[in-house]
Amino acid sequence: MSDNLCTPGMFQPPRPEPIVPSGPRYEFTGTVRRRNTYGDEYINSIPASVFAATIDEATDKLRDAFGAKYDDFRNFWSHSVLIESVKEVR
Repeated sequence: MSDNLCTPGMFQPPRPEPIVPSGPRYEFTGTVRRRNTYGDEYINSIPASVFAATIDEATDKLRDAFGAKYDDFRNFWSHSVLIESVKEVR
C-alpha cells in the first residue's frame, strides 16, 4: 500500500485575489429586524451599516452577517432589512 494517499482537506487550492470594484461605493445604514417563527411579528431590531456598491449587495451582506435564512415553506426571510439612508464614500 502506498504512503502517498491524499486525505480530504490536505490540498488547499490558492485563493483568488479579491475583486476591488472601481465604481462608486456607498455606505448603507438601516435596521435589521428578526422575525418570529411564523413571520407575523418582529422579535427585535438592530441598527447596522455596510459598505456596498448596490442596494442588493448591501441587503445580501446584511442578511449574511445576521445569519438570515429563507423559509421555503412559509416564503419569507427570517430577517428583514430596512435601508434608511445611503451616502457615497470616496
